[in-house]
Amino acid sequence: MKRNVSRNGFPFANPIYAKNAIKKHLYGFLCVIFYLLKLQKRHDNTVFFRFVSHKYRHCHMTNEIGNMKPREKLSSYGADVLSAEELLTIMIGSGTSGLPAQAIAHLLLEYAGGSLRRVSEMTPAELRSVKGIGQATAVSISAAFELARRAERESISSPFINSPEDIYNALKTDVAHLDHEEFWTLHISSSGRLLSRQKVSQGGLSSASVDQRMIFRQCYALGSSSIALCHNHPSGSLAVSDKDVEITRVFEKSCRILGFSLMDHVIIARGAYVSLLQRGLL
Repeated sequence: MKRNVSRNGFPFANPIYAKNAIKKHLYGFLCVIFYLLKLQKRHDNTVFFRFVSHKYRHCHMTNEIGNMKPREKLSSYGADVLSAEELLTIMIGSGTSGLPAQAIAHLLLEYAGGSLRRVSEMTPAELRSVKGIGQATAVSISAAFELARRAERESISSPFINSPEDIYNALKTDVAHLDHEEFWTLHISSSGRLLSRQKVSQGGLSSASVDQRMIFRQCYALGSSSIALCHNHPSGSLAVSDKDVEITRVFEKSCRILGFSLMDHVIIARGAYVSLLQRGLL
């Protein structure tokens, strides 16, 4: 059968043939459109179900964490998701008859006014005054906080000592929390780098209680260029006493004779300090 074509070779000269051809092409085009819409719908549903699934898993995980015991929670999700009470619960371990560990942790925080810093400063004897805490638990809590203080000191590796604030930062973790008085010396190189921390005495402060020979022996052993004195006031007062001034002048004279430099004498009380150099007493 001879096809009816136009002069330019296209088979649309015959109107019937052209109509059928257009229908055929339109049908194919519509099929492509419907297929693309089907894919889009499937994609939207996938995104929707993924969103719902994510929200469900998040809510499920939140509920799961809330129902877990502190030890399990720490093991599965890390220590940073635990509250202070839960961390103390782990430190306490087992409770007593009628008083679980978490209840004891709650009582301990309540006793300390909600302050972990206050808990860290409590002596084993004071910790035992909280219901449910015995000797072994009190010692364990004290040991844990002492480890934390030592870890903080290790992070300050050989700092430079150039100001009263530097002296304070170098020794605050050693003396700021104590309920008794301690006297310390910092040995410093000619470049200002901290060579050593030296605990000299414990108890009441007087020129007789501080062994200068022990300090200057260490100066010669380390090759110190200067020293800084530091002690704490457990009362929390930053008032400079006559004894503080007296012992500072005794050391200033000894340093001058032996060829060392006395940088400063800093008194620490809780979260603050006072410098005798800045007060014009050195």
